[in-house]
Amino acid sequence: MRTAADTFTRPAKAQPLLKKPAKILQCEEIHMSIELTIHSAGTGSCSLTGKEGEGMTVTFKDGTVKEAFLSQRAFMQLVRMKAGTTEKPARSSVPVPGNAL
Repeated sequence: MRTAADTFTRPAKAQPLLKKPAKILQCEEIHMSIELTIHSAGTGSCSLTGKEGEGMTVTFKDGTVKEAFLSQRAFMQLVRMKAGTTEKPARSSVPVPGNAL
């Protein structure tokens, strides 16, 4: 009768995952600043969307917006556009009272 020890075979030699050395990429840091003045905060009609909501009256130093009311959402979209990023911040899931299962 054969046992497991009789049929044991040696595993094949492990192959390296990379056959060539990995290339190291160099990244440059880019620093950017957006200068603006927030004149007031409250509710109003957004200059970009025309929708009513909470926001702020702002002026950007580059002259693109001068004392205009922007909703919070429009303000953040404009800042991201000026900064050159299009990614939205990750939404955190926070439990809302009264919606428990």
